Amino acid sequence: MANRLGVWQIKTELEDLCFMHLYPKEYERVKEFVRERRAKLEEYLKRHFIPKLKEALKRANIQAEITYRPKHLFGIWQKTIRKGISLEDVHDILGVTVIVNTVEECYLVLGIIQNTFTPVPGKFDDYISLPKPNLYQSLHTAVIGPKGRVVEVQIRTWEMHERAEKGIAAHWAYKESVNLKDNSIYGWLKELVESLKGSKDAQEVLENIKLELFSEEVFVFTPKGDLLVLPKGATPVDFAYHIHTDIGNHCAGAKVNGRIVPLDYRLQNGDQVEIITNPNKKPNPEWLKFVVTSKAKSKIKAYLKELERERQIQEGRAFRELSKKAEHRQAGAFGKDKKAGGY
Repeated sequence: MANRLGVWQIKTELEDLCFMHLYPKEYERVKEFVRERRAKLEEYLKRHFIPKLKEALKRANIQAEITYRPKHLFGIWQKTIRKGISLEDVHDILGVTVIVNTVEECYLVLGIIQNTFTPVPGKFDDYISLPKPNLYQSLHTAVIGPKGRVVEVQIRTWEMHERAEKGIAAHWAYKESVNLKDNSIYGWLKELVESLKGSKDAQEVLENIKLELFSEEVFVFTPKGDLLVLPKGATPVDFAYHIHTDIGNHCAGAKVNGRIVPLDYRLQNGDQVEIITNPNKKPNPEWLKFVVTSKAKSKIKAYLKELERERQIQEGRAFRELSKKAEHRQAGAFGKDKKAGGY
């Protein structure tokens, strides 16, 4: 939850606490590894890397604050598992952050860093042009500094830095420049709350929360070029419900990158999705077998429940009419018997 809200400080603290209790031996090993190497790395950054970077920025007349801090222990351990390497092969336990005043300066600093040091191929991410779903923004790069050491650098503005540290809470510090209702976190929270409304099944609530919190993301585009972030494995039906409930309820088909695809097609990063609607089309119970978002599932189930309710109401009315007709027939038969029998 802290990760999705962008509250980095809370996220890393919770991860390290869980790491300490769940894997105490590995925790102590990583902690000792960082303790042994931190002093030398700090000295390297202070004496070699940061002075050279400051000099290059000064020549370009760019004012910036350069800081560094150790990566959290769980993150280091995860890196060894993800890359299949030993702790001894992890060289970037300290990360450098360059904070500037404007977005333009972020890209200028990136160019200066990559001209001053040798960039590491494949180690660049632009989260300014394409922010993470929790609104995190920064430029990430890795370079080979003096003495052949690899240094990871993050470049961001002060507002981005505040948001990286405090997540959604940072919006109140910049409320004049950010409309909270327009951002993805607000939308995600709203959709999560809506998907949980009316659900009385605790297990279903838990599954919906798991879907929203722990799934990887896929980035897709509307026909107008607007970016949407959906859980990995999402389908055109999930996309349709994400846009609007009515579009989902009347989804008749879909085009991805200009080509017709089945409704259970799994969307890929960069796909441009167009939903074909039909006012006569209604949600299909089969959709529940392949949709992955809690919003799509809850809206389909809600429609099917309403459909079942309408069916039961119609059956009840039909039964009532039959009962009335039966009562009339019985009443008529009773009157004839009365006359015939001389009651």
